Order: sequence, then structure tokens, then C-alpha cells
Amino acid sequence: MKKLLLLTLLSLNLFGACLEVGTTAQSACSGDTLRVDAMNVNFSTSMKVADTNLKVVDIPIYVFSDSMDEVKMTMANISTLRNSVNEVISTAFYYVVNDVESAITENQSFTLLSAAAGGRDGTSIVGYVRIKVNSLADTQTAGSYALSKNISVNLGNASDSPTATLSASGNVEQVSMVGFENLATYKTGKVFKDGLVDYGNFTLNTSNEQVKDVFVKNNTNGNFQIKFETSDLISQVDNNYKIDMSYYYTKIGATEQSINNNEYFTIMTGKKNGTKVGVFRFITESLTGSLIAGEYKAVINVTVSAN
Repeated sequence: MKKLLLLTLLSLNLFGACLEVGTTAQSACSGDTLRVDAMNVNFSTSMKVADTNLKVVDIPIYVFSDSMDEVKMTMANISTLRNSVNEVISTAFYYVVNDVESAITENQSFTLLSAAAGGRDGTSIVGYVRIKVNSLADTQTAGSYALSKNISVNLGNASDSPTATLSASGNVEQVSMVGFENLATYKTGKVFKDGLVDYGNFTLNTSNEQVKDVFVKNNTNGNFQIKFETSDLISQVDNNYKIDMSYYYTKIGATEQSINNNEYFTIMTGKKNGTKVGVFRFITESLTGSLIAGEYKAVINVTVSAN
């Protein structure tokens, strides 16, 4: 009887060591099979310029095994996040259990489940592979980024499983802002930041003008354009009284150009970190004494376009 019992235990050890690892519930494994599923994820968190230490996604890990041996994973050929023109974003990987992070190093195995640990019935999340962005540039180019790496698992002293691929992708949000003040701290938005042009008290018998510095925060590589829905200054006492307006833009290092109603014009080309790119000039017609006294106002709608 002792000999029969020993043979039975030996048989279980020889033919019952299988392992399945994936990102969804694992229902079964058999024989001496070691397998890890391909992992394809999209980031759960959007990325913005100047982000640091940003957790972009947690990938759940499920394990099914009929062995109580230690379960390990290895990641190799790690690529960083890249866009279509090979611009990169610094990326780090961690294995997380109970919200405790352990850094993952390329080609070094790490423990998914220690020997004799539970949770290997395929229905429980044993941990997460966390992807974090170390830092993004202040003008990190907007658009899609992706990475891939090879992954394998092993069980106890068994050889590694055949490799599978972990692929992840996400987007850097576009920030394309124009305004009358430094915009360096802004991380997202495609707008003209509201601003006020205040003439104070008009001077009669001459034209009146205001000059405003123009600032841009942009993380796209094409032309940055805007258009004005231009307007006269209209009396807030009697809207029959109006003051004709002319609008102009001068890019740094270029000549002044007239701004036409609802026509796009180029503010600048490429990326900018929120600093000055040019000036607007707002000029009234020559004012006469026939105008009614009181406040005059124009609301100018501005549309932003950046590619």
C-alpha cells in the first residue's frame, strides 16, 4: 500500500503541472501546458503635456494552475511609447499587489504568485501590471502612441512558456491655445482664452488703437490658424451708433497682415510652449463728435484650428 500511494503522488507531480495566465478569467489547463495570453490594452487615462509619474493603465492578471509551485513572468524586448514619427515618451512598468508597486526590469522574472499561495483558480485577480509615464515634454506632440513587448511565464523550475505579446496604446491630448497672456501652465484645450481689449476713454477726431501681445501653447506640428468673426463697436445705449473697426496681426519677424472677417490666418507653425508669438492691433475709425456718449462694445468670436 505504501508503494502504491507513492506511485500515485509521483503520477500527480508528473502530469498535473499546467499553467494559464491572462487578463481575463482562465477556465482550465491540462497536461504540462504553460501558456500566457496576448495582452492588448488601451490606456484608461489620457496623457497631457508636462504630466509626470502618471499611471495610465492597470492590466489585471488571472492565473489558473493545478500546481502550487511559484508562478513567475518575464518581460523582454521592452519598447517605450512611440508615435508614428518615432517621438518617444518615457515609460515604466510595475507589478502591483494590494497597491504595492514592484518595478519590472527587462529580462528579469518577477513573481505573480509565490509557492503555495492561493488565487490560482482562474477567477481571481492576483495582481496588476501597471504602466506609468515618467514624464511628458511641455510640448509633447499630440496624437497616438503605442508600445509592445514579449512576455512569458514559468511554473516552479519548469521552462518558460512560449512568448506572447503585450501591446498598449494611448493618446496625448491636444493643447492649442491662444491668448493675451503667457499660457505655459495649460495642458489641454483648443480655444482662444477669453481676453479684454479696453480702450478706456476714446479720443475724438482721431482713430484709437490698442496693441495686445499674442501668446500660444501648441503641441501639433502643422500650421496654427485662427479666424475672427469681426465686429464693429456698438453703442450699449443706442445700437444705431457704431464705430468701424480694423484688425491686424503681426507675427514676430514678419510683416503686419490685415485680419478679414471669418478668414483663417496663420498665427505660427509648429509647437510652442505658451510664450509670445506676435501682436494684434485693434484700430477704430476716426471718431467724430456726432457719436452718442456711453460704452461701446464688440464681442469677437474666435475659432482655433491646429493640425
